[in-house]
Amino acid sequence: MPEPCLHKIVADFPKQKEKHTWPVENPARFTLLDDGTGAEGTITITSKCSKSGCPKAELKEKE
Repeated sequence: MPEPCLHKIVADFPKQKEKHTWPVENPARFTLLDDGTGAEGTITITSKCSKSGCPKAELKEKE
């Protein structure tokens, strides 16, 4: 996580019963089981800074 910009990240997917908060969990790891149909949820990123382009986040599929 690119400090000092990030304050908190919350990933919440209720149907999959997956909710994780960084930095409480560091690293926050979770698995979404959706049988290829997709999963509805939210990812909330709270920043500590007001600089342009801060923070940046990327969600990737694990191969």
